Amino acid sequence: MFEKPPQPPGHISDWASILTWAWVIGLSLLGGFVSFYQKLKAGHVRAWNFTEFVGELATSAFVGILTFKACVWLKWDTDLIAAVVGITSHMGSRALFKAEAKFSAWADAKFPATPAPLEPPHDDQ
Repeated sequence: MFEKPPQPPGHISDWASILTWAWVIGLSLLGGFVSFYQKLKAGHVRAWNFTEFVGELATSAFVGILTFKACVWLKWDTDLIAAVVGITSHMGSRALFKAEAKFSAWADAKFPATPAPLEPPHDDQ
């Protein structure tokens, strides 16, 4: 199979890729900030809890990147991708738990658990 010829640094496709990743990560971080701010207003977190703030941002960025890659793989429209990335980033860890539940249900249906074989009765006589 033929490989693409190397492009010189600073090619327009490099900048397009950088800008795409910048808006994905920026939108994801914004979702994490809004989520933390809502928790702060509801009284669920302390105002100066820096580690929880960073954790919320990191989780939201991770979820946003995973969502972006999944949407690109599914060949969704870019406007829809932006909306879904924003929503799942705001959800943060809740999005991970929902995805885990969906995957677990799919795996249980696809690969049903077989019951363990019963042990033969013991004759203690």
